[in-house]
Amino acid sequence: MRKTNVTLRESNGILYSYSGGKRQNFKPWLGDLFAGMYDRIMEKSVFPKKFQASLETHEQVLKEVLENVHSRDVLELACGSGAISKVLPPNNRYTGLDISKGLL
Repeated sequence: MRKTNVTLRESNGILYSYSGGKRQNFKPWLGDLFAGMYDRIMEKSVFPKKFQASLETHEQVLKEVLENVHSRDVLELACGSGAISKVLPPNNRYTGLDISKGLL
């Protein structure tokens, strides 16, 4: 549930929350420090070590699962750098949500 005294404003494709006419600023999340390295970490460490797979395999599986999704509003939670947006058919409306502003 969203607080009633908070408004949302868009800037460069990112929604920011405002309260009392002032943009709300929050302390950076630890993940923001690594935002620039996120895809590389996923490619070189997380996928091979945790999933015994590759980023390419991940994207291929996503592409196959999403190939018949058309003309939809798609919301990806914890989107990271937006992997689904890379393989989602272009006639969909994509929105990604992540705790890390640096990844958006």
